[in-house]
Amino acid sequence: LMNKDVIKINQDSLGMPGYRMIKGHNGIDVWTRPIELNELPSYGVAFLNRRSDGMPYNYTLTPGDLNLTLSTGYLLSDVFSEHSYGHFTPSKHFTISIVPNGVTMVLVVPTLPPWTPILTNN
Repeated sequence: LMNKDVIKINQDSLGMPGYRMIKGHNGIDVWTRPIELNELPSYGVAFLNRRSDGMPYNYTLTPGDLNLTLSTGYLLSDVFSEHSYGHFTPSKHFTISIVPNGVTMVLVVPTLPPWTPILTNN
C-alpha cells in the first residue's frame, strides 16, 4: 500500500476510531474518522456501497450532513483517484460516485479564505 493519503488516515496520531454517521441510506453507509492534519479537525470519510443492483451509485449530501460545520468550508478530495471535488461550505451539496459493493474514501480538509487548506504538518 503506497497511497500516502490512505496511510495518513489509517495511521493518524490521534488514534481515534471511525464511526458510522449514516447507516444504510439508499444502501450506502458513511463512516468518518477525525485525523490530525492541521490546526482544525480534518476527516477521512468512507462511503460504502452495499447495494446489489450492479450499478455505480451517485450519493449526494452536504458537509453539514456529516456534522462538518466550519463556516469557511472544506476541501474534499478522493483518496484513491486524487480527484478534487472542490470547496464546500456546510450547506453546499456534493455528489460522490461509489462503485457497486465498493468504497470511495474522501479526505476532508478545513479551509480559510481564499479557500486554501490549513496544513501545518505533512
